[in-house]
Order: sequence, then structure tokens, then C-alpha cells
Amino acid sequence: MGHVRSWVIRQTLCFDSAHHAFVHRDMEITGGRISAMLPAGTSTLTDGMDGSRLVCTPGVVGIGAAGATMAGSARSAWPACVTSVGVHGATMREMSAAMPAAPLRTVALLRFGGNYLEQVNGFLDWFLQASRGRERTDARRPLTVMPVLETGTLMSATELVEFAKFAKTMGARVGVRLAPTLDEALEFRARFYCAESALIAYLLPDDKDVTVFGAAGIDRRDVGLLRRMRCAVSMAVPGGGEAAGQWRAYAPLFAQGLAAWHLSAEAAPTFLAQLAQLAPAAQLDCYADALTRAAAAALGLADVGSLAPGMRADVCVFERDAADDYRTGSAALLTLLATRRPAFTIVDGGQMQDGVAAAAGTGAQARTELAASYA
Repeated sequence: MGHVRSWVIRQTLCFDSAHHAFVHRDMEITGGRISAMLPAGTSTLTDGMDGSRLVCTPGVVGIGAAGATMAGSARSAWPACVTSVGVHGATMREMSAAMPAAPLRTVALLRFGGNYLEQVNGFLDWFLQASRGRERTDARRPLTVMPVLETGTLMSATELVEFAKFAKTMGARVGVRLAPTLDEALEFRARFYCAESALIAYLLPDDKDVTVFGAAGIDRRDVGLLRRMRCAVSMAVPGGGEAAGQWRAYAPLFAQGLAAWHLSAEAAPTFLAQLAQLAPAAQLDCYADALTRAAAAALGLADVGSLAPGMRADVCVFERDAADDYRTGSAALLTLLATRRPAFTIVDGGQMQDGVAAAAGTGAQARTELAASYA
């Protein structure tokens, strides 16, 4: 086993997700995790860089489908602030071919529908490799798998319960994808005599490790059911002018940190810009969570999405601008994400890309180059 390196970004400005404020800290990183957030200037580590001209924020989460936007995607296809992505697909083989080439944290959203045999075998094969420490055959990319059941193929209530048991046995979060069209939702209602959300809430009433995908068409009653379950709800990033509508429809989910915005490569830049410019101040903290820690948690990444001890070291690092007003907290965070490209990003502690880090490589060499650049 190789030596686990500890290093620090000293006297930097960090976004504190717990209080939605920027604070001065020494951020220590050991291996792939943030090991300490210390008062600025107090770290005793000698390996690291001066962060006095830098701003550190959590990354945001992208989402796509194998064979579509994700196929053959390069790092440049995503906004530079994206550090994690979810990939929907029917088989592990299909998704492996569509994984981003860059070192983004990746969650394979393995779709279960119809005949489960291939999905189960693919999941078990990945699980066995992971248990033997070989889940990262491509060392550039941290990879996990989350099974997602399509309600359109559901033939019995027992099937949903058994699927949830299987996912939990495998140590995975439970994903459920709602019907994509009104006709399919009506077919489900005719088959089970209730809405999809009602069946999920009835069969998995106390299960907080559930994420519902494709929730754009749910009504207020569905929102109430999902809120009481405290399950995560992944919502597609809306088009122009629709963020206000989503807030009105899903305010209880946003307020409890259950709403997750997962960005598509196409919609992300425009959406982030509109959110930073038009969102009411009272909603900004909820939106910041929906794009970062709630978005990560919805994909089963409970230790991603905020800068705190014990969390994965997935960080966007921006150059500080004297004109920025970091006292505005979430408003400043959303503006950074929407209008500025990070100087570099950190994924899983030692993996850096874009800007200086891309030229420097990874690990100690990258840190040496970066430290020299910001000395």
C-alpha cells in the first residue's frame, strides 16, 4: 500500500454549506478526503499551497444517459464546476462505454426494467470487483453503482419491495424512476389503483435511502407523500423561466434539502446563469444545496457535496476577484458557478484537471506546480 499524502490549501476562502457562508480556513486533504478545516494560518503541514488568492467551493452534479449526451463525452462537454456525474443506462457494458473520459466522480445509474438478469449479473460483477479493491480499474475515475427501478415495467407491488431489499443487500441506495409520460403514469394508476408516489410511500414508508427520478410531472399530493418519506427527489434542470415554477410546486422538498438538481451538459450553463441573476434571495440557500450536497446525496454520495472534515475532497478552486462580495454567501456561490471557470478542480483528493493542474498531471507533481503558481 502506497504512502497516503497529506497536504493543505492555506488561508483560503471556503464555502461553508452548513451556514451558507464563506469563511477563511486552512483546508487539509489526506488521501481522497478533507481531513481538517482549520482556522486560517494554523495548519502545521508543510506540503501544500498558499490559498490567499483562491476561493474553494463544492462541485456540482451532472447527469446524462448512455448513448446520448454522455457517449464519448470529454471533460469540456460539462461546465468546469461539475465534479460528479450520474449516467443512466440499461447495462454496465453500455455505461462503461459512455463514461466521461475525464476524472469525474461517476455514478452508474443501472436501469432495472423487464428482464433483470443482465442488470443483476452486471451489478454483481461490479460488486465483486469492488469488494476485492478493483472497482477502479480506470484509476482516473471514482465509480459507484446505483440500481434504478422503472415503474413502467413494474408488474406487482412485491417486485418493488424485493428490489429495495436487493439494493440494500448490495449496499446501494434505492432508485425509482417514475413514468416519463402521462399515458404511462395513467397506465400505472390503472394497474395499481394509485399513483406511483403513493405506492412508493406505502411500501417504503420509512426508507430515507430512496431517490425518485423523473419527478417533473408530480403534483402537490405526490410532493407531500415524498416529503413525509424524506426521500430524495431528482429533478431535471428546467428551461428558461421555469425555476420559479419548480419552487412553487416543490417548495417543501427544497426547504427540507430533499430536492436535487442534476445538470445536463446542454442545460447547465444557461440555467446556472439565470439562477444567479433571477432567483429571489430567500431561496438561494435552498438552491445552493439542491445543486451540491442534496444533488450528491440523491446519487448515494453522502460524503460528497460540502467542504467539511471527513467529506470527499471534490473541490472547485476559483481565483479570487477583488470585485466579488463573498459576504452574500449562496448568492456569491451561484454567481461563481455560473460566471467563472475554476482555476482548477480537485476530485478524490489528488486528481486535478483544467488550467494549471491539467498541465501538471496528478498527485505530488500537480501539487508542486500549483503551489509554485500561487506562491
